[in-house]
Amino acid sequence: MIELFLKENLIYESRHYHNIVFKGNDKNGVTRFASMRGVFDKQGKPFKCDVEGNDKNYGFNVVNVNSTELVVFEAAIDLMSYVDIFADHESNKLALGMLADAPLATFLREHPQISFIRFCLDGDSPGRKAAAELMGKYFMDWAMRLRTVRHQQAIRITMNGLLQQNLILQIRKRSR
Repeated sequence: MIELFLKENLIYESRHYHNIVFKGNDKNGVTRFASMRGVFDKQGKPFKCDVEGNDKNYGFNVVNVNSTELVVFEAAIDLMSYVDIFADHESNKLALGMLADAPLATFLREHPQISFIRFCLDGDSPGRKAAAELMGKYFMDWAMRLRTVRHQQAIRITMNGLLQQNLILQIRKRSR
């Protein structure tokens, strides 16, 4: 799995400390986001930091312009685990790198073909709260934008943990 992400130029190893660097690219393939993760810092705590000049409007992502599905994760390592476990090489995938939705809003703006979103956030209290808020926000946002359009195409917003799948909400997207 690591080789696939290396080959696609989505990750690399930092020179001095050998941390993994996760890259987030815009729709043109330009890197706008990068975060480093390592085993431990000098105090023995898990090492995490964002690269200087990071744009938090982007997140670590895997794009398939031919797919209308987007799977959303909290962390890059969650995204990589999902791909490894489920062998999903078809859907678009996005790691927020946080629980705010700026990377999601940017991804949806840059990839208007998305019509299905699955949230795979952590099952802890903050993750569940964020999933509920994101589903509520994007349900309302899409419902408001879609009132004036005629033809129907299903959009399903779901929350999916690796151990369980729960359909939370289904809305319809209409296209011109």
